Amino acid sequence: MRIGLITHLYPRFAGDYKAIFVANLARFLVERGHSVVVVTPRWPQSQPLESIDGVTIYRFAYWGWQQGQRLGEVKGVAPLMLSSLLFSGIWTSKTVTERHNLDLLHGYWVVPGGTIAALTGKLTHRPAVATAAGSDLNKAAYRPIAGKFVRFTLGQLKQLMVVSNQLGERATELGLPSEKLNVLVGALCGLDLSYFPQKIMSSQNLPLMLYVGNFSPPKRVDTILRAMPTVLQQIPTAQLWLVGDGELRTTLQSLAVELGIAEQVKFLGATAHQEIPHLMTQAQILVHCSDHEGTPLTIMEAMACGLPVVASNVGGIPDVVKEGQTGYLLSPNDVVGFAERLITLLSQPDLARQFGQNGRAFAESHLSKEQVLAQIEAVYAAALK
Repeated sequence: MRIGLITHLYPRFAGDYKAIFVANLARFLVERGHSVVVVTPRWPQSQPLESIDGVTIYRFAYWGWQQGQRLGEVKGVAPLMLSSLLFSGIWTSKTVTERHNLDLLHGYWVVPGGTIAALTGKLTHRPAVATAAGSDLNKAAYRPIAGKFVRFTLGQLKQLMVVSNQLGERATELGLPSEKLNVLVGALCGLDLSYFPQKIMSSQNLPLMLYVGNFSPPKRVDTILRAMPTVLQQIPTAQLWLVGDGELRTTLQSLAVELGIAEQVKFLGATAHQEIPHLMTQAQILVHCSDHEGTPLTIMEAMACGLPVVASNVGGIPDVVKEGQTGYLLSPNDVVGFAERLITLLSQPDLARQFGQNGRAFAESHLSKEQVLAQIEAVYAAALK
């Protein structure tokens, strides 16, 4: 099958893990014998055309790309950026579709990727599908302008894939017919389980907690930091490693100093995705706290490594993290609850080991790339009928 993957986020350079799951999906599809072409916006220092892992990547210019600006980072409506992104994306997608004689268009996120895929599909008479990964239906759908694009796009797609039951409910609320809905829990791209070594828990392990993600307001890293003083009262040798970067990094570093925990908290910065499994095998717990989510890839990767997870009870997280079996789920504002659950797992290695083993078993039975890609291919087949 010849597939066009249209996404506004895609790794910009070697080692970049921004939307790494989209790149993994493209690579996994190629490994299964499909031809995959990606259409994505340009970034500073990125190449307009290149081939990586058998995937051909076209990057199109739009207003503001030289500054590395994204719609979600611009205050206000940004009509010039939006219109140029859509026009250039559709023009490039149409050209690429005809040049490569694509069979199907797959937009990643309902907006703008799904919108571009749907409109390109109309122009080229190809079916269009999309994946809703979280922010598109949880946030964009309820904004005045973006919401109109979401509803329009849902009406044009042949099929929609969502990565959690919660997003499936949102999609039907927004008017998507049930026959077009496909709930593929955790189906960002599937996991190559051979890439994730399972951690061997023991009482000799450093009491280490790991966070991997962005430092942005919805991620609520502040809750994790505020839980640390209580954790340290019970387990003075505990450490928290924070992997990632973002607009709140300086604020969070200042908060760690204010809380008196700066010596026990390490800000490791942006780290190449291939290094993440190694960090996970050093940790005892993966901690994640968000106001809203799809199904975070980092949580699924932690489970593949055999790590217990303490996370917020939002979005698609409850679909993969089972309370009291593979981890614990809490409100993103529950500082006391996070502290108590972290202390429980750090002080009971046998319990942490059992949770981790349960998580690995779940990953093997539900999240492998073979299982996930077979589901995605079934959706493609339905769209082509």
